[in-house]
Amino acid sequence: MVHLLIFFPSLLFLLFNFNFFIFFFHFYLYLGIITKLRKIVREDKELAKLDNAMKSKANELTSSVLDKCLPYGLVFYLLLLFFVFIKKF
Repeated sequence: MVHLLIFFPSLLFLLFNFNFFIFFFHFYLYLGIITKLRKIVREDKELAKLDNAMKSKANELTSSVLDKCLPYGLVFYLLLLFFVFIKKF
């Protein structure tokens, strides 16, 4: 009974401490991601699907960054310079 009285306040502190919940929530997500990735790495078809998905998302991100950061004329000019530079070599 004495052990419960010593342990109970520390247990209450952990249960009502918000950082405790955040830690275990992130740990639970991490374990879920790791188990899914292990399953994907074992199968070649699943790995190819993951690779294609990552490539498509990376291409979307790259194009959206270019659209936001560079005006259309500048992109065209840079591509033109790139192709002219390649033809010289």
